[in-house]
Amino acid sequence: IADNFGIDDCNDAALSIEKEDIPTKYSLSQNYPNPFNPTTLIHFSVPEITNLDLKIYNVLGQQVYSESFNGILPGNYDYIWDGSNFTSGVYIYTIQNNSEVSLKGKMILVK
Repeated sequence: IADNFGIDDCNDAALSIEKEDIPTKYSLSQNYPNPFNPTTLIHFSVPEITNLDLKIYNVLGQQVYSESFNGILPGNYDYIWDGSNFTSGVYIYTIQNNSEVSLKGKMILVK
């Protein structure tokens, strides 16, 4: 699936695209559900072809997860993050592109 959307080196099962409307700006929505156990959906929008990094940090500011999307096409994306191997707590998730656009949100994993 990923190759059809210009995405390399990503977890195909975790990322899906909605090709209905091309967004005009970068956006990152609140994850759903929140709180969650063990998976949550992170929705983001990309207005141009770019390289994008999704990173997740614990409350101490330590990066605990990272996923890179190379050559991602414009569109609205849903990423399913699995917190099964992580402890309960508050996490910060960010997206950042190669032009330094950076957005963040807060999510809570409850086990």
